[in-house]
Amino acid sequence: MAKQINWAQRLRPGVRGVAVEGTTDIPMLTAFLNAGEASGLWTSWATRLQFEAVDKNQHVIENVQQASNENLDVWGLIDRDWQTDIEVAEREANTARLRVLPRVMIENYLIAPSDVFEFLPPSKRTQTVKTQLDAGLSGSSVDDWLRNGALWAVMHENNAGEFCRERGSGYPSRALAKPEHDDVIQALLQGWYAQLEPEQIMIKYHQKQAAFRALPPVNWYARGIYGKSFFAQIVVPLLNRLFGQRSEGQWRSELYIEQPPAQCPSDIQPILLELLDF
Repeated sequence: MAKQINWAQRLRPGVRGVAVEGTTDIPMLTAFLNAGEASGLWTSWATRLQFEAVDKNQHVIENVQQASNENLDVWGLIDRDWQTDIEVAEREANTARLRVLPRVMIENYLIAPSDVFEFLPPSKRTQTVKTQLDAGLSGSSVDDWLRNGALWAVMHENNAGEFCRERGSGYPSRALAKPEHDDVIQALLQGWYAQLEPEQIMIKYHQKQAAFRALPPVNWYARGIYGKSFFAQIVVPLLNRLFGQRSEGQWRSELYIEQPPAQCPSDIQPILLELLDF
């Protein structure tokens, strides 16, 4: 059941609605918009956009479609996750007011050494801190998480999510939903085996690792790592070692609420400009 926002009640005249997945997306997007306004990319964004978190990417899509049916000006912004360029293009084409983040997820803006450094308050931006961030957020840490990202990507490309669905066409529900003849059961089992056949998955996994490692380092953090986990398991412990214990939520607040970035990241600027173009 989608979290359907009553946009007709929420939106004031001259304001565009933007549905996003999670509550943590909104303060980060706010920080980016504030940074863009400070540098002259746009003006008065806060009086023109109304963000609402609706929990899942499918809920974002459903909110955009329902609002469109009601002739309301509502757009949606979802994580890229592990979608291919073709999938992103198709998804945006199928839902006219839907846009996909250029990075795996919003947390991927908080994991590169240079990004984390720029988010820190000025008093913490010392050369010693920069050196330790560079060391702690690169090297073996990144390689381990690129391998993890490669497996995420390969599983997505082989429809593992569909394979594991509890209902519908996934394993094992499709074979158990109603009595089936042997030939249907055999075809289903063969299809599932081919879908996640171990040797083929491992070949594709190693190929994807090589492809990720061949990317420019800046793209490792944008498109090769599961940002939410890397931030929680690598970035937060490193910041705690450098500056003292804080929770993940406290670090999020300090990094992009108390100290917004000096500049809006260049790769998200086209999307934000499009949201403000009305």
